[in-house]
Amino acid sequence: MAWMYILKCADGSFYVRPTIKLESRLFQHQQGTGAIYTSQRLPVELVYCEEYQNVAEAFAREKQVQNWSHAKREALVQRSFQKLSGLSNKKFKNNELPRGKPRGITDRNTQEHAQKAAGYSSSRNSGINNPRTIEDQDASVSIRTSLRSVLLDHLLKQYEL
Repeated sequence: MAWMYILKCADGSFYVRPTIKLESRLFQHQQGTGAIYTSQRLPVELVYCEEYQNVAEAFAREKQVQNWSHAKREALVQRSFQKLSGLSNKKFKNNELPRGKPRGITDRNTQEHAQKAAGYSSSRNSGINNPRTIEDQDASVSIRTSLRSVLLDHLLKQYEL
């Protein structure tokens, strides 16, 4: 299983990424070792996630959501799905052109990038030789609680319970 997740940073911005280990990635983000972007905007909170069968699907969804405006991401996080289509026309600044897929990107490159993004080969964030402290354990409990809440919401929505 793979996940596309959205974190809300302390400055109000959203961070969108895929992963195969959601709980450990959240822990890394809370500790400031998950990504440079989030480490400079702590604390971060898991506000949305979607589950996929494989990393490629999660990576494709991440790329889609990353190109959305802040308002459209906010609507997704708030599960205001009826607002999404009305927010689909992105407003560009100063006649800026939308970014497209760079030339030379192949499916193999995309898959390798998805695996790196999901933490397959990230030795910097692996946690090896980095034992947890009591503070780390407290943060881990908080992350698990947050994760359970978002996952429960996801399951309730998926199965219409």
